[in-house]
Amino acid sequence: MPFPVDDYTPFGYLANPFHRARSWSQTEGGLLRSTNDVVGFGWVEPTAQKVEYEAAIVLVLRWGGRVYQTRADFARLGYRSRHHTSALFSFDWEMGRVVGRMRIALAERDIVAVETSLGNSGALTETIDLFVLGRIRGQTAHWTARQTEGAWIFGDPTSGREFGFAARGVGSAAIGPAEATTLVPGVLADMCTAAGFSIPCTLAPGDQISLGAALTRGDGVSSAARSAAGRARTICAEKQASDDAFYDQAALPVGDWPAEWKRGWIYDLETTRACIFPPGGIFRGPWPSWMISWPRVVLAEGTLDVLRLSYAAPDLALQAARTLLVDAPAPNIPCVFQGGEPNMVARDGTVCGTSPAWCLPFHNLWLLYCRTLDRAWLAEVLPRLEAYVDYWLRERTDEEGWVVYKCTWEAGEDCTPRLDPSGSGDDVVSRYVRPIELQATLSYSATILARFALALGDSTRSQHWATVAREYAARTQTLWDDETGRYRDWDKRTGRFLDASGDPIYWKTDPVRFSALSLTPLVARIATPEQQVRLRDEIAFYDAPPWCLWPSWSYVVAEAATANGWYEFAGAFARRIVERVYRQNDRRSLEAATRPTPGTAPEFWPLDLADFNGSDGYGWGATTTSLWVRQIFGFLDGEDPDELSFSVAPSLPAELLVPGRRYGFTRLPYRGGRLDLAYEISRNGIDAVVRVDRRCDVAVLDVHGTSVPVRAGLDRGESRFAVQNGQGYRVVIRERRG
Repeated sequence: MPFPVDDYTPFGYLANPFHRARSWSQTEGGLLRSTNDVVGFGWVEPTAQKVEYEAAIVLVLRWGGRVYQTRADFARLGYRSRHHTSALFSFDWEMGRVVGRMRIALAERDIVAVETSLGNSGALTETIDLFVLGRIRGQTAHWTARQTEGAWIFGDPTSGREFGFAARGVGSAAIGPAEATTLVPGVLADMCTAAGFSIPCTLAPGDQISLGAALTRGDGVSSAARSAAGRARTICAEKQASDDAFYDQAALPVGDWPAEWKRGWIYDLETTRACIFPPGGIFRGPWPSWMISWPRVVLAEGTLDVLRLSYAAPDLALQAARTLLVDAPAPNIPCVFQGGEPNMVARDGTVCGTSPAWCLPFHNLWLLYCRTLDRAWLAEVLPRLEAYVDYWLRERTDEEGWVVYKCTWEAGEDCTPRLDPSGSGDDVVSRYVRPIELQATLSYSATILARFALALGDSTRSQHWATVAREYAARTQTLWDDETGRYRDWDKRTGRFLDASGDPIYWKTDPVRFSALSLTPLVARIATPEQQVRLRDEIAFYDAPPWCLWPSWSYVVAEAATANGWYEFAGAFARRIVERVYRQNDRRSLEAATRPTPGTAPEFWPLDLADFNGSDGYGWGATTTSLWVRQIFGFLDGEDPDELSFSVAPSLPAELLVPGRRYGFTRLPYRGGRLDLAYEISRNGIDAVVRVDRRCDVAVLDVHGTSVPVRAGLDRGESRFAVQNGQGYRVVIRERRG
């Protein structure tokens, strides 16, 4: 199955595996992004938040006596992106019966190749003037353009930067910067230089033409541009083939899901792909970067990224997780750039990494293992995971053995007054608070280590970690406040629970009274049945800002509800996020907000895009895939490694429950095979449909362990059974012998 062609937003990014950061102020390689005002694509330096300059290839058309130069002009031609991946991006449009396409790809380091094609499927001859321009603009007015050997050279003598631009195709004729400026009034504003090529095209019925162009930078820019322009069509075809191979194996939503959701799935997967960098620096294998602007390793975001990637490429996900853990320069898996440069250092000089609570890294790795059951991988990473927990037990426990943070950066909640009265990021805060989430997730991490050791047949190691898990589960329970019916942080200074001020001083909330991380005992399944009853009311407070705005917090809320069988709450919570975020991310205009850039996962999910001040291309912004699959669709990985099983717990929105509709996912990678799962809606209720890529028998149990009748459709290899929205079911698959 090739890449799913659709009407994607004509905005987005391409991955640049050569982009690198050495610090927050030192980057090289550049980001590759669509232009905001015109149909074009190119380098943005240093990031989309602060653009010092932009160098792009821009398309302009003259047809029927009219010039099409801005995005608003192309909107009249129904333009969109039919191919929207991190490897290949297209602009597509129609002019009567003439179909146009501009495809963009990174050919190699510092070379962007573009293929522009026109095809006339009508009965009349069409005349179109095609202009392909190089455009440079930025904070300096010193950019100049000169033509040499069939290419244009753009230079900035103040910085020494140079770009080369060339085009090859039928009837190419050079035009100068002045003519280009006249052609595109209002687009080439002050401090903007443009020059390029004009191709007058006369298209008889059935004619097709193709033009190659390239934008290069660095040494030898003119010859490199000419060479890449001549290979543009081949380069784009190779990227297309690579994308088709990836999506031939990737899980995809199928059926009657909203169109924005289906496209949102692609934006999420492609953001994730763009955040997987090739070996380099201290990393000997592919590694997950938390975001594309400042590539670095972060345990929290990295484990979210690899878990999400496993829906499409489980082998690559395992490799990236292995690199993250095995190539870490210290046992606490510190946050470092590709060269090993630390970038999260406490005031006392301690190099820090994220905690076992932030983004639930051990939970993510446990799910990744349950999804793949790769014991060879587990044998490699388990010692590093044990070293990580040992580090926290040795270096992050106070005088009485309670787990504490070094600084708020370790907590992930930067500068929160819940942990640091001064509200700083790097201050040493271990003397202030014993956080509930650290006790709960240390226990949970040890529980998972015990499971991992048992999976490798080491009962002695398993028993050791089970003992640690019990100790910190007991500590967690001492932080239960029966009076308020919730878990609370302990104030070491006063010897009592941390008092809330009542003031909305952190993301417009009181971070002491309300903390999504206080729900981690639910994820760890430490809470007693009586405590779960009371926390069922508490969790309702988190179906609101800011908890639904940040993926890190939303993930904890959703997983806490799911772990305790509160499927209706989890589904409704997830649906409101997915619906809003995918609608925003699929927008076709920047009129309402120029950022976040559509077509790529954002750093967070504001209710009003005018409030966005984060980064584009941020891995955890694609957590909407997890919310969709796990909380709305309700596909939950089985936790028994000795049987092929999983659970389904649908929580479909009421507006989707229309008789005759079908909602599914195809080719879900699971334990070495592929699953097709769907729900079919009828007047009688909901049928779950399971198709497995092997001969098997399917058994289904409800939450009480009672068998659910299964109807087998042997002609299509399907198994069907009735389900209720908001209820969970365990599916066990047994392969047939003979």
